[in-house]
Amino acid sequence: MNHTTRIIASLLAASLLMIACGGGGGSSGSGGGFVDAVAPTVSYVAPAANHGEVGPNAKITATFSEAMNTASVTSALSLIDKVSGLPVPVQSVEYDPLNKIATMVPQGQLSTNRAYQASVSTAAKDLAGNALAVEYTWEFVTAGSADAVPPTVTSVSPANGSTSVSLNSAVSMAFSEPMDARTLNAAFSLSNGSTPVAGFLSYVGQAAVFTPDAALAPNTTYTARLSIAAKDLADNALAADVVWQFRTGASVDTAAPAVTSVTPAPGAIGVSRATSITVQFDRPFYPFFFGSIDGQVVPVVIDYATNTVTMTPAAPLAANTSYSSSVQVKSLTGTSMDAPFTWSFTTGL
Repeated sequence: MNHTTRIIASLLAASLLMIACGGGGGSSGSGGGFVDAVAPTVSYVAPAANHGEVGPNAKITATFSEAMNTASVTSALSLIDKVSGLPVPVQSVEYDPLNKIATMVPQGQLSTNRAYQASVSTAAKDLAGNALAVEYTWEFVTAGSADAVPPTVTSVSPANGSTSVSLNSAVSMAFSEPMDARTLNAAFSLSNGSTPVAGFLSYVGQAAVFTPDAALAPNTTYTARLSIAAKDLADNALAADVVWQFRTGASVDTAAPAVTSVTPAPGAIGVSRATSITVQFDRPFYPFFFGSIDGQVVPVVIDYATNTVTMTPAAPLAANTSYSSSVQVKSLTGTSMDAPFTWSFTTGL
């Protein structure tokens, strides 16, 4: 018995998903143009599947693999109280086309210590009119009280005090919990002295990345700032502004990331069914769009202090089963790995 564990980076996801769907599923129309026939997928959710202790004041989000039709998405999300079986009244569903994130806001707080099921129905369609192939559902359990804990920035790249930073580098930050992507753009700034740097901020998974519109200036000190306007999905703001500095060098980096270590190790046997999957790279990488294990979207936690990504299964892996893992990313300077890094391991009882 063989299962596949797939980890895919954001800007490579589309091509890999097309391969997984049979070479892309596209066809040529009468005018010779490409016709998009690839079904979109749900690639990240928050709260995570099977997550307990979710703040009853939290919003629910679903991230998609490609740009979606706004009207179709806002009508496709729903929430059910697992105890009563009744739908939960929803105040609003907003769709962020830049980050491809739908955010559902319940009417008032959810009940405490209660199981809920969130769904994205096949009414959700991409811009070409392709619907989700199947409804995507996941469950979570609320905590006994509202979430009042401020989020934190757990790591950044370039790190504070870094020197000789590549002129084509983006700036990335990882968070302690899922954030409300709608609050991040206005909260972040990058400046060279008093001169702001133009660019765009993307939110992917549990991290954000700012990509400058043009190359950074050589041998120059830059200041990055994320203000307390940044909030988590329960509307908790950062406790204080996060500020860090780095200095550029005189050149650009065109090297692709390389995998330096993975766990479980390649070929490992008798692996615990509760194991986490980790991958370490030799340089900072673009934040992961999603990770899936046995078809279940799971959180991806990034640590830029060690350039490591960790995925934890939402449920125990199958016993005595061979798993194949694959990862392909690009660096924060924009260079992609030429091919996926793959390895396998086998679980125990």
